[in-house]
Amino acid sequence: MTKENIKKAFIEAGRVVVISIIPNFIASMNIATGEIKINWAIIAVTGAITLLKFADKLLHEVGKSTGSAVLVKGITRFWFVMVLKVAKIITIVDKNVVKWRKESEAIIPAFSAVYST
Repeated sequence: MTKENIKKAFIEAGRVVVISIIPNFIASMNIATGEIKINWAIIAVTGAITLLKFADKLLHEVGKSTGSAVLVKGITRFWFVMVLKVAKIITIVDKNVVKWRKESEAIIPAFSAVYST
């Protein structure tokens, strides 16, 4: 990760902020009274979108500079691959738990027969 990658990600996040200023301002205005009341929920959503866009652009730029095909596609592809890897790990663990459970069910009666006397 280089300074240039981070700079490009901040530029992208800045674009999102600049583009969102006018809609947020319009949503905050009360046309009847001329009062401006800040809607913090809209600001929070805009901030979350900005952070996601920053992370997406940063992953994309790091992927381009490192040659990673997964990272070049951005945050959606990155998280999709991570979810698939976690699902695969859970499946492997689940299969082993089922296997261990079957083995323990076979062993426990033998132990109880030996130790019951």
